[in-house]
Amino acid sequence: MSQRQVLKILREFAARERREKGGEVRIYQLKLATVLRRGPIPEMRIRSRGGACYLVELRQSKQTRIYFFDGNGQMLGAENYGPEDPELQRLLDHYRRLPG
Repeated sequence: MSQRQVLKILREFAARERREKGGEVRIYQLKLATVLRRGPIPEMRIRSRGGACYLVELRQSKQTRIYFFDGNGQMLGAENYGPEDPELQRLLDHYRRLPG
């Protein structure tokens, strides 16, 4: 499945969550992590994504719910976080926000 089709699935899911539950909805993509470096200046780098490639954040007044998705747009699970949870901030540091 192409990335364009996956993003379409995620946007539809985000719109449905916004309509049903209200609140602010954001879509994020996992940043690439360096797996292997070769060379003195690293002339060659191999990067990859592991586990959940995307997440959808549903931010309501008292809690934040994070939905995890793989590279094909299949939901892997969800977790709830408090309003100022440091674990949530560490999680979002490894993802970049997508428009939409």
